[in-house]
Amino acid sequence: MSFKLYNKSVPSILIYGGSLKTRKDKAHELLNQHYIHHLEAVRGRIGIGQVKELLPHLYIKPPKGKKRGVLILEAQQMTHPAQNSILKTLEEPPTFLTFVLTTPHPKLLLPTVISRCFLKVVEEGEREQTNLTKKILLAKPGERLFIFEQQIGYGPEAALKFLDSMELELAQLLTNNKDIHPTTAKLKRVWETKELLRKPSINVKLVVDQLLISW
Repeated sequence: MSFKLYNKSVPSILIYGGSLKTRKDKAHELLNQHYIHHLEAVRGRIGIGQVKELLPHLYIKPPKGKKRGVLILEAQQMTHPAQNSILKTLEEPPTFLTFVLTTPHPKLLLPTVISRCFLKVVEEGEREQTNLTKKILLAKPGERLFIFEQQIGYGPEAALKFLDSMELELAQLLTNNKDIHPTTAKLKRVWETKELLRKPSINVKLVVDQLLISW
């Protein structure tokens, strides 16, 4: 799906999937030639005060031929009050304004935010996915949880894709005769987790977090 950002009807767009880098790159691609207002997290959160401070500036018409863009990277860091405060502007932005939000998975945001955006999925490149898998495998338990939440998210499809990549990485370690017994145990837990994730109504976050802190 492609978006024409320079016509009279300017959408609000939510980019998800891929890695933090691929989401960021796609956001900047969509906002090319826009004057960009950044809404960024402070100590891991984007609060309602930040949104209220920004909103009045977005209704100021830019010079002729120019566009305004609002970029909210990792929008899941917005508090619920902050998300609620942008709903009206997301639904009916001025004709010269484009909102672009990024997140690992839409379910990390309020349904009311998702419903007001066009959804744009970006795919993770094979090399980037492999590097991310290695990074998570080598990280400490707490760091694994943080990296997974920020760069993959708890959508079932994204989680299964990550586990497929982890399975391949662990299988390669076995092929190279590295850490055979610990690696075999990790592989078993990955297989068990994949089976659980295929069941309906499973708590993806609970199951994945248990795996990530299990070694």
